[in-house]
Amino acid sequence: MNDTETRLRDYLQAKANTVSDDAESPGLITPRTRSRVWTPLLAAAVVAVLIASAVLVAHLINPPVQPARPATSLNVPYLLRPLEGDRTLHDGDQVVGVPKDVSDVVGRVSGGWLISYDSATNTHIAVVAADGTRRPIGSATGNAHHAVLSPDRTQVAVVEGTKLQVYDVASGRSLATRALPYEAALHGWNQAGIWVSKLSDQAVSQMSVWQPRTGQLTPATLPGTTSFVDVAQQAGGILMATSVGKQHCLTYAQLPGGRLTTGRPYCEQEPLHPVVSPDGATFALPDSVVDLRTGKRTPFQLAQAHVSEAPSFEDADHVLVVQALRDDGRPASPMVSIGTPAQELPHDTVFRCTVESGACEKVLTAPDLKSVRLIKP
Repeated sequence: MNDTETRLRDYLQAKANTVSDDAESPGLITPRTRSRVWTPLLAAAVVAVLIASAVLVAHLINPPVQPARPATSLNVPYLLRPLEGDRTLHDGDQVVGVPKDVSDVVGRVSGGWLISYDSATNTHIAVVAADGTRRPIGSATGNAHHAVLSPDRTQVAVVEGTKLQVYDVASGRSLATRALPYEAALHGWNQAGIWVSKLSDQAVSQMSVWQPRTGQLTPATLPGTTSFVDVAQQAGGILMATSVGKQHCLTYAQLPGGRLTTGRPYCEQEPLHPVVSPDGATFALPDSVVDLRTGKRTPFQLAQAHVSEAPSFEDADHVLVVQALRDDGRPASPMVSIGTPAQELPHDTVFRCTVESGACEKVLTAPDLKSVRLIKP
């Protein structure tokens, strides 16, 4: 009952109390023996009718506010990174502090998230739970680099010196080991196996695919000068970035029968910075998505703005794009100085874009002076 209804009830009740017991209603013959019973009941009925009328009128004039629709949320974990201080890991409704010793959040696993963290002398891996506690994986004295998760996220592969190690995420025990004649870099793990190459600051070289279940290591000779490899985690292939003369090309390659076979190249004049979809059907650029089978390019329906980081596939049908925008939605400069007006500060804004049409919707805006880093699902 609102304030108006309460005042109306009190007023009518006060008026009813001024009627004497012997008073007769105009034009009505009421037995005096029942006047004490019916007078209060009649007054209460009048009050009830008037209150109901007031509620109905108020409802018509000011209809009740419908509950707001829940805000669209990301289906992948992400980090919020301030200019100073600790980062926070966000995954659905869960928020976990990320201390400075954590060098990487690899991905979501059973019981939490797989992280890499640094000690005084080495790098280690662990599962961090929602309450922030850590469960180390592997040797306490080991030096684990380039952690990649298996397609089902139950195992993790790392490089320890010149050895490849595979650990069970749940128990932390070692499942497989493979020695290599060089220090290696891991690119990813999919149905074909673990894609590994010689560690280098230059072109990707001496690529092989290790299948830890059988122990087989299969060479995968890359064509031309390959500068970049991205692994399609739920398929059996990789996306390669190669240079042919002045052309910069992207090609999808697979390893059927132990031999690397390449598909149709997609080439442009400028260097490309792509990410391949989990199913290996498409790849995303900062402003568009390309069908690997047909070469069809679908632009994202977004205004041109600085892209804060490489796009990320939320799933096979949706790409997440992070742009730097001002409060009013206009493009912002990523460079911030002490004198930058508040209304011009950049906000990392995440858009979800569909692979089929390129249509996009805004799903997240970071707070002032915090950047977003998306993590593969």
